Amino acid sequence: MPLRPRPARPADDPRVDALIQKGGSAGGRDRAPDKVLLVQLRLEQRVLDQIDQLRRRRTVAPSRHAWMLEALLEKLAHDAAPAPAASARRASK
Repeated sequence: MPLRPRPARPADDPRVDALIQKGGSAGGRDRAPDKVLLVQLRLEQRVLDQIDQLRRRRTVAPSRHAWMLEALLEKLAHDAAPAPAASARRASK
């Protein structure tokens, strides 16, 4: 049993219709390409331990964030590079 009656539905409001007809874009599609976004990453402890070992090998150890960002950018550059032709791969072996 409801505690209070359902509110009366207001008469048709042209402003509501105008807002609906105006439309809009789906959320998240109008992001600026250079906007920095927060991303959460879950890693096993053993992976973090490996990262920390590699970081400590450097003269000045970067933060985990900087190390991971560098690794991601290197991976993107590597994967974006055109693959060598099959004949060139065979010739180098």
